[in-house]
Amino acid sequence: MGVTPNAPLSRAEKDGPMAKPRKHHSKSRRVKSSKSTPKSTPIVSRSASTVAPRIAGSVGGNLFAAGQSINIGTLIAQPELTSVVEDLKKRLSELEAQVAAQTRERSPADDERLKAAQREIETLRSEAVESGSRLADEYLQQKRWAEAIPVLDRLIKHLPDAAALWSNRGLVRYQAGDRAGAIADFTRAIELDPKLAAAFYNRGIARAEAGDRAGAIADYTRAIALDPQGGADAHWKRVTAARMAGRHDLALESLRFLADSGRDDLDLHMALASVYDHLGEAGKRDAHLQQARERLAGGSPYSVACFRSVAGNAEAALDALAEAAQAPGFDPQWASEDSDLERIRQHPRFAEIVKRPPGAS
Repeated sequence: MGVTPNAPLSRAEKDGPMAKPRKHHSKSRRVKSSKSTPKSTPIVSRSASTVAPRIAGSVGGNLFAAGQSINIGTLIAQPELTSVVEDLKKRLSELEAQVAAQTRERSPADDERLKAAQREIETLRSEAVESGSRLADEYLQQKRWAEAIPVLDRLIKHLPDAAALWSNRGLVRYQAGDRAGAIADFTRAIELDPKLAAAFYNRGIARAEAGDRAGAIADYTRAIALDPQGGADAHWKRVTAARMAGRHDLALESLRFLADSGRDDLDLHMALASVYDHLGEAGKRDAHLQQARERLAGGSPYSVACFRSVAGNAEAALDALAEAAQAPGFDPQWASEDSDLERIRQHPRFAEIVKRPPGAS
């Protein structure tokens, strides 16, 4: 399943951060996985503030001459990334030194020129953050983690208060397998910009994978509060973490939001059936099981296994799970955690099925 930019993640994309717009997915589920995959990359954070308009023409004095405004986009387009970063650092340092000198020596007539130069510095800093984010985004798409990290390291060294750069380095570290480093970077980004929803969302994913369900739920909840209109992904991930943590009331809150937002697929109705079952509301459970049954046609064996498990048909669920285990990409770890399979997890056949390598006879 793929998704729209504001739609919940598919089960195959259960716990991976995102970086690019996602495509809408069909109603039949693929094999679920607890692992992050390249098709589910993290959201790239942008600067929290809007980049100020560039100052046209000369700002006078010995600070700038007409036509000398610095275009970071042009710098970033150069082939040698190390040269790009060093050029950026050098030119920004020179500009700051000029402003400092002008501050010491200025007369009242220089005030406007000084203010214009200071605005130019802030614009330059904002553009550097934006360009660093674009670089990280490009490297993410190309899976060039080792090259992305040094670029972000250098930019962070020069712009240590840029929350978006910390967040982007966090997502690169996540993709490179450094979960602890990713969490640390997301945390620093949040310290710098407590309104950066992407950092909360991505830290929630990393925390969930580290087994910190309470921390993940808290991060998804904060991401939802910061971005109510674009929080469908965070709501779906909060459903997953809350169900695993036994927080069925919180899971129901997010599931209702998703249903009210127009989601109407197999995953949603199975999750609602399971949650209502835990909450002792049999009538609502049965109603959503019927809705799920109507959407099950053409579903994968794993989808069938989940449905049969939620419906209480253990043997049929185990038969379908055994079939799913033969498919490439079957994830025993996720099967061992998936809330939809909790009713059959203690069955002796379950342990035998999930330990079987993909494709085994």
